[in-house]
Amino acid sequence: MEGANLKGPSSKADVKLVNVFDLERVIAFIPPGHTHTRVLIKFKDGSTLIFQQAVIDGIIRTFLDVALHPENAVSEFVPELIPKDRRKPGFAKWQLMPSLRDKGEVMRDAVEALRKTLQDVG
Repeated sequence: MEGANLKGPSSKADVKLVNVFDLERVIAFIPPGHTHTRVLIKFKDGSTLIFQQAVIDGIIRTFLDVALHPENAVSEFVPELIPKDRRKPGFAKWQLMPSLRDKGEVMRDAVEALRKTLQDVG
C-alpha cells in the first residue's frame, strides 16, 4: 500500500504519508452498548484501523491548535493519564495532552518525518 504503515503501535515502523486516494472509506460509529464514538479507516489494500474517541479527540485538538491559532505553526500532544479528580465526567483516563517539548524541536522532528516520506516517493 502506498499510504499508512499499519504495523501495531508497539512495533518500530517506517513513516508513511496517508493520502485520500489511499482510503477506501472512513466510518464514524458508536458500537451497540457503548457511549463513545469510534472511527474506522479502511485502506484500499484491505487493512483497517479503528480509533477510539479519545485518540480522535486528541488529534482534533492538536490539529486545531495549529490550524486556528494565529501564532502556532506546530503542536505536539502526548498521552497522559488524567486523574479522576481532574477530568470531566465521561472522559477516558488516558488523553492526548499538550507536550512541554520545545516547539523548535517538535518542528524539526515533524519536518524530518515528512522528509523521509518524500524520499520514499522520489
